[in-house]
Amino acid sequence: MNLQEIKDIIDWEIAHLRAYENPNDIQVLIDLNEPSVGPHASSAIKSIYMGFDWESGQIRISPVKQLISESKSRSIPIPTVKSESGGVSFTACAKCLMKVAKDDWYCRHCGQRMR
Repeated sequence: MNLQEIKDIIDWEIAHLRAYENPNDIQVLIDLNEPSVGPHASSAIKSIYMGFDWESGQIRISPVKQLISESKSRSIPIPTVKSESGGVSFTACAKCLMKVAKDDWYCRHCGQRMR
């Protein structure tokens, strides 16, 4: 999405506000890819700024919360599970349930840290 597309969406939304809605009262949130009960898990925006140097020509949005929660991080090990298929048991990644070697440090399928 580019800056003009964002502006067009915001302009359209402001033009179609209900009479009792004030643009100053409407929060802008970033949806998080986490399960939640009720409203979507989200983060407020801490700042929006123009990128510079390597990020020149980009608008950067900084959320208040981390977009990847610690519990979902691939750097935190999760235990392997023992699974059985056709009478043969094997070690599987607890995240993607694919077969892994007992001494693997990372899942070869999803990248999850194993130990």
